[in-house]
Amino acid sequence: MVEATGGKGKVAILLGSSGNSVTTDRTKGFVDQVKATAPGLEIVAQQTGEFARDKGQQVMEQLIQSKPDITAVYAENDEMASAPSPPSRRRARPRARTSRSCPSTAPATPSRPWPTAS
Repeated sequence: MVEATGGKGKVAILLGSSGNSVTTDRTKGFVDQVKATAPGLEIVAQQTGEFARDKGQQVMEQLIQSKPDITAVYAENDEMASAPSPPSRRRARPRARTSRSCPSTAPATPSRPWPTAS
């Protein structure tokens, strides 16, 4: 995340399930690492996606509408990392956005910039 953003920007976190130790551990690890290595990254939103693609997509739609200046997303599993739909990506700021995730049962998806509006 730090490398992809240059250590600057506004980050949203797609949390896993509330009250789940995996969610707690991944959130703490990410937040601690951002504070230690990239003080220019600001975490501007944290919302649960319940470790599900459909819920993650719904949450991302809401986040992009409410905070259009988000430049990166940290998702706590691969399902949610693949959630942003093409319509939400088109509404997003035209700069490259980055999505990162923690692997779950499937292999980790490579980090990739969000496509820009055409």
